[in-house]
Amino acid sequence: MGIDMATGASDIEVDYFEITGPAYAGIAIRSYPYCDETLGREVFTQYNTIIHHNFVHEIDGEGFYIGPSHYYEETSPTSTDECAPGIPEAALRVVEVYHNTVEDVGRDGIQVGAAIEGMSIHHNLVRRYALAGDSGHIGGIQVNPGSVGRVFANLIMSADDDVADNAIQFAGGEDGPTYLYNNIIVGTSTAFMALSRLGNEDSEVHFLNNTVVSEPEGGKTLTLFCDDTWVQDFFFQNNIFTDYAHVGNYIYTDSSDQVWTALVGNGNAANCPLNGLVHENDLDENHELDGNLYLQDPTEVGFIDRDGGDYHLAQTSPAVGTGEDLSAIFTDDFDGNDRGDGSFDMGAYRY
Repeated sequence: MGIDMATGASDIEVDYFEITGPAYAGIAIRSYPYCDETLGREVFTQYNTIIHHNFVHEIDGEGFYIGPSHYYEETSPTSTDECAPGIPEAALRVVEVYHNTVEDVGRDGIQVGAAIEGMSIHHNLVRRYALAGDSGHIGGIQVNPGSVGRVFANLIMSADDDVADNAIQFAGGEDGPTYLYNNIIVGTSTAFMALSRLGNEDSEVHFLNNTVVSEPEGGKTLTLFCDDTWVQDFFFQNNIFTDYAHVGNYIYTDSSDQVWTALVGNGNAANCPLNGLVHENDLDENHELDGNLYLQDPTEVGFIDRDGGDYHLAQTSPAVGTGEDLSAIFTDDFDGNDRGDGSFDMGAYRY
């Protein structure tokens, strides 16, 4: 690791480091219990982990590895036979990751696990991640099991060479909503993927006012893998989706040359309502969720300069003034500008 904090580290601030080289992770701050009961869930909690203004680049594995990854399991896979049945992994309380740059990493850009309270991931640049093509470790921002909170105003840019990735990957927290908003996602294979490791009816996930410019040769807007033992609601509102190949995950083209896709990938669609509706396998066009702007052709969105990477909205954009008022959740845009009263503009920027 570039920076490695474990075995009970807590109350940590890491700032203004540049880290590069053949490391598994740039910054790793997590305490796996192995067979040490003092590091288990019933005894230890990692408090106040603050990481900001760091530059991590050209790392073999993860950019940031914050918190353990198996909070959903009864015991940690690090436990050995000598302490069977094992020790559960401890939680984190208050995790803030902001104003960092992560570039050219082999696996996940920023991952935060077991943050059961006070998680905030914002104003980070994550660019060219998942370069190793290691399935299961391809998230730009990965919200690992146990974590709930807010992920906002991040710029996530995939590699240019068709690397498979999930721009935001959510693996599930419980007993608290998670809000993902005002993010700009560019060049992604999948803008949002959910792997429901933990959840319940009080664990809503809200994907709001994001600007998603996908990978046109095979990109999709989202896919969910839902648990068969609980219902968890997902809400998508005020997002711009453009330059995608399909809304859902491609299944087949029927005899009428119509494309069928899936938004839920494991047959548990009834347990993951999207905006209150169950989405079984269907024609791709039927997967467009009300309250969002879907335009496959990015020239129709009305970006100021899409080719130059400026995703602000022109006055004539169909995204201007056509969103719902979400001021009960947040009031500003990617730039910090107040969104004003009444209808929001769709996407990460206010016109």
